[in-house]
Order: sequence, then structure tokens, then C-alpha cells
Amino acid sequence: MGKFALLAALLGGVLTMGFTVKAAEPGETVQVVMNGSVDAKAVSLDQLRAIFSLKQLVWPDGSTVTVVVLPSQHPTHHQFCRAYLGLLPYQLERTWKAARFSMPGDRPVTVATEQEMREVLESTPGAIGYLTAELVADSLLLPLII
Repeated sequence: MGKFALLAALLGGVLTMGFTVKAAEPGETVQVVMNGSVDAKAVSLDQLRAIFSLKQLVWPDGSTVTVVVLPSQHPTHHQFCRAYLGLLPYQLERTWKAARFSMPGDRPVTVATEQEMREVLESTPGAIGYLTAELVADSLLLPLII
């Protein structure tokens, strides 16, 4: 095996192990949610991908989209990226870095915990994010139909 093939195999193994997604337990399903001020009940997967890749910066009613995310290492962030965006967290990060050059200042709001995400989503008009189902149940947030 050549040096390049060996390096690729090693990096592939590291990346695979580093981005393992914890399987959702019953009651741990990730839901996309938004602030109640948003005048949208449903979005397509393409629209959701555009929102989270910072390509769609306004809602159909003209209000500003505020994307709220958890850290890349958070299990719920992994589940969201895989289930809804079809990406790994590092791929989403690359998209944000590329967007920074074309639209400086447009970055998602990163919060440390799901409870903090819930608070930011509830208090920020136009905000969209994701939470495990049990945190959505008694909140002021609107689950999004995709």
C-alpha cells in the first residue's frame, strides 16, 4: 500500500470514528423548531438546507432568519445534520466558512446546551433551530413540518 493510500485509510478511519452519530433513543427524536413569530408552517428539505447553509437569509414574509445551532460535537447536532441535511457537521461548517467570504457577518448563533437553544429560539424573532422532542413539548416553539 502506498503512502497516500495508507494516509487516506487512516484519515478515513479517524473521520468515521470521530463523527459517529449516537442512535436516537425513544423520545430523543430531533425536531426542527422555530420562533412563533415566523409566518411559516412548513418548509421543504431544500429550503431547510438553504436556511442552514446560510443561502436563505429571510423568511417568505420578509423577516430575517436567525439560525441557532449546537456545537459540532453535540450528539443532537450530529443527529440533526444527518437526518435533515444529509451532511456531517464538518461539512456544514465548511459551508458556513465559504459563506463568510461572500456574506461577512452572517453566521449561525451557537449555543452550548439544548436548554440554552430553547431559550434563544423562544426569545429571538425569526429564529430556527432543532431540539429533542421532549424539550419541544412544553415550549412556545412551533415544530416545523418538513
